[in-house]
Amino acid sequence: MTAETCDIVFFNSQYDLVAARGRIWWAAVGRATDATTEVRSVPLAGGPVEVRPMPGAYALSAWPWLVSAASGQAGAVDLVNLDSGQRVHVPVTGTELISCSPAWCRSLVLSPSGGPARYDLVRPDGSQRVRVAGGTVSAAVQDVALLDRFEVVSQGGDAGPTGNQQLFVYDTRARRLVLVASGVATVLARGGLLWWSTGDNETAEWHALDLRTLR
Repeated sequence: MTAETCDIVFFNSQYDLVAARGRIWWAAVGRATDATTEVRSVPLAGGPVEVRPMPGAYALSAWPWLVSAASGQAGAVDLVNLDSGQRVHVPVTGTELISCSPAWCRSLVLSPSGGPARYDLVRPDGSQRVRVAGGTVSAAVQDVALLDRFEVVSQGGDAGPTGNQQLFVYDTRARRLVLVASGVATVLARGGLLWWSTGDNETAEWHALDLRTLR
């Protein structure tokens, strides 16, 4: 389709490449002195690449939103609507690390010692904060609240070729955390599908759950 991608950035998110309005969209690092994101797109049928510079460092999220590329780290998080220009500034305290989608933000609340104390979900405007779990769980996938409903977390070890994690899904509608599988290694999610591996490199098995089928 094009070789004119510039310095494209990937976050292992389902939104690294977005299909919308008959085009493929992606984010690239701008070449300006100040931090700039180039929102680039090309027609699905092929054609010239359009470039829209945006001051700041952003990643693509659910269309038509951008989210601060520093999500999950200390500091402010902002959402920008590419259609309307609306900006949402997410309130962040000095004791939490925030990652956001347009619908939900995950908040890792820190203890006085600086370690993780609590894992929450909260709306970008600061409302409807709910506790998902204690500080022993971590996000299993990059994207926050799949289908604007399911937060995927893991516990018990680092992802790797040998499964040693427990995989959970928190349902924001039912307000409960459900164990999906144990002995989990790699976890991925795209388009409402959650899949994970168990076993090691020689005996690996893959499993999938279609979150869209859950009521």
